[in-house]
Amino acid sequence: MTSPTTHPARPVHPAVSVPLSATTRQVRPVAADRSELPGPVTASAYVLLTLPVGVVAFVVTVLLFTAGVASAAVWLGLPLLVLGLSATRGLARLERVRAATVLGRRVGSPYRAAPPGSAARRWWSRATDPATWRDLLYLAVLLLPLGIAEFTAVVTVWSVGLSLLVLPVWYRFLPEGGVHLGPDGTTFHWLTVDSAWSALPWSCAGLLVVALAVRGTPLLAVAHARLAAALLGRRP
Repeated sequence: MTSPTTHPARPVHPAVSVPLSATTRQVRPVAADRSELPGPVTASAYVLLTLPVGVVAFVVTVLLFTAGVASAAVWLGLPLLVLGLSATRGLARLERVRAATVLGRRVGSPYRAAPPGSAARRWWSRATDPATWRDLLYLAVLLLPLGIAEFTAVVTVWSVGLSLLVLPVWYRFLPEGGVHLGPDGTTFHWLTVDSAWSALPWSCAGLLVVALAVRGTPLLAVAHARLAAALLGRRP
């Protein structure tokens, strides 16, 4: 009669808890734009200020870099180029702050870290940074034309809408006591406004234009701010 074979018990290893950070790399989520649009006042201020900021950015960047490149052969241009790089980054930082007020999120800085070493090496790293060239593209090429177009569109739409909206109030202060349009002295009655009743349809049209401006101005501001964030902000 044979005895049953006994197997040695397997050693039980205690469970070791591994921190999550040791096995998986935590990824910081990219901040998304806020769901609601900015108010018409905030959006209008952002769009209207784009023109003066664009004028300053165009003059500063083009003047400094043109003068710096032209006089680089005699070493006078190097300080101008350094000043131009500093001004470009300062203006780009301003545009990131302005875009953040519209998007409702922070627009991160895209520049690579300065390498150790001499000042000349650090400035060369700035000059060859792709983010610097995107700054120049936005500030010296795109910002001023966009500012002119957006300023013209917003001022025109708001002016026309508000003028038509309050036409029943101010039509009587016109030189002829109203609006009379027509060629060769003739009058198109549907273009004649000489009473509050005749101004009422135009006031309704002005209300529609104002409603379009209230909705369209924030959309325009968000579109511009997203373009600024794409060119001037940190890339994923």
